[in-house]
Amino acid sequence: MFRTLQTRNVESRMIYFPDENHWIMKPNNSIYWYNQVKDWMAHYAKPGAQ
Repeated sequence: MFRTLQTRNVESRMIYFPDENHWIMKPNNSIYWYNQVKDWMAHYAKPGAQ
């Protein structure tokens, strides 16, 4: 997904946790990741037709 967003010039960044794999299991990492996704969605995927 990151590469697709970058290719389409959508502001995005990769969040990398070196001690995790595809599943983010550590509580603090998970909270951080979900907050970042929530903020991105609020900025770029606002509800309603545009």
